Amino acid sequence: MMFFNDSVTRLHLRRTALLAGFFIGGLGVVRAELPVVEGSMPEDYLPGLKPILQAALKQAPQMILSEITTVQAEATQLQQDAQRYPNLGATLQYTNGKSSVSGSASSKDNGLLYNLGVSQSLFQWGAIRNQSEIARIGVLISQKNHAEAYRLFAASLRTQYMALIAKKAGLVGVNFRLKISDAALEVEKAKLANGAISQGELVSPTLTLDEARLAVDRAMQDYEHSRRLFAHLVGYAEFEDSLIPAEIGKPAFSVATSESLLALLRRDNAEGTFTAQVAAMNVRSADLGYKIAKVRLLPKVYANAGISQVNSTTATGVRIPVTDKASGKEVKDADGKTITEVQKPSTTAINSQSMSVIATWSIFDGFATRGAKMTALATKRYYERILQNQVLLTLDNAQNLQKTLVINARALELTERRMQLVEAALNHVREEAKLGNVPQAAVDETASAFYTYQSVLATARAAFLSSWSDFVSLAGADPAMNYLPARYVH
Repeated sequence: MMFFNDSVTRLHLRRTALLAGFFIGGLGVVRAELPVVEGSMPEDYLPGLKPILQAALKQAPQMILSEITTVQAEATQLQQDAQRYPNLGATLQYTNGKSSVSGSASSKDNGLLYNLGVSQSLFQWGAIRNQSEIARIGVLISQKNHAEAYRLFAASLRTQYMALIAKKAGLVGVNFRLKISDAALEVEKAKLANGAISQGELVSPTLTLDEARLAVDRAMQDYEHSRRLFAHLVGYAEFEDSLIPAEIGKPAFSVATSESLLALLRRDNAEGTFTAQVAAMNVRSADLGYKIAKVRLLPKVYANAGISQVNSTTATGVRIPVTDKASGKEVKDADGKTITEVQKPSTTAINSQSMSVIATWSIFDGFATRGAKMTALATKRYYERILQNQVLLTLDNAQNLQKTLVINARALELTERRMQLVEAALNHVREEAKLGNVPQAAVDETASAFYTYQSVLATARAAFLSSWSDFVSLAGADPAMNYLPARYVH
């Protein structure tokens, strides 16, 4: 356990390098080539499992929901990025209005009117850029969470699929027990008919048969229910019994491979795991949030420009002299008075253009900026602690899984040897029965024990492969992650 103390020290020293590596290298951690695990995973022993893992990524309800959160994060990024681009707006309307002043002038506004404007943020001390970067990190976090969700989901699917196989193997044993119980009762009924036994002696074999039927019904109900749940989990309409094998092949286990995976995980200080990457990105996001908070009270500069047109017709009601077009002189009436007429309406198209640069300055906001900076710093410290704890827990879990695997491999080997003994005993009893040395009942009892132990062996193999799958997945070497698009993993 001494490596945990070392890892804490290394974590503090390497955190800056870790964050830089994430964002310079597309949030990918460069790792040495992992040991080959193909051929040792559950889907390698159970070929039908591989298409299930691939299909579940696209159609499992749990993964669809996870994918939706990624789309939501991408939409948020678009909204934040929009602040970095010009904002263009326009209005276009057709109007027919009139206004007047009693005894004086009147005017009409009619025709097409328009207004076109554009605005652009010029300088905000990097706040908008940092907001956009936070949104981009949010997308990356969502993608990493999606990858982590699939990693855990794939491990769960393997476990449940192999549990179905073990339950199917168990059905063989209980059905065989039902068969021999039924046969035993028929023998007792024949004895009763011959007068060899009394009616009361049928109670025990009848009860044994009823118990055997109950065991079959219970096991079948459990198996069918688990099969339906598995179908819902993967996103299938149904999951047929034919898709579930009758047995699991004997697993192979390499202690050296498990030690190599653990050594690589320790060397990288578990920083390549999705959860560690998410914690590191949250640290970076909080740091950007602090930078944004620091400039809240600084001046912000914007630019605006616009163009518009208004059509106006004006009539003032003023009377003006009538002039002769030829001479240009005023026209008189018979009494020598100048003839006047009301001034004709005038129509004007008013066009306007504007351009401005605006600076806004929030001088005091009631200590809201101080609160925002305190929140950002606390959030950063929070995720730094999350990162540290996640690294330690991952290393601890990986070490425990590796040691447990070594022990379980020994236990599975003992179970395999015990199964060989049971199988040898069954073959021996069958040979003795052929020679007439033992009754058929002895063969049936030995066969029943054999089928029961087959279920025990299937369960043991499933448990071991499930543990191995969990360890490989935690170490970052799960082949199922290759089914994900590269942007989620690298």
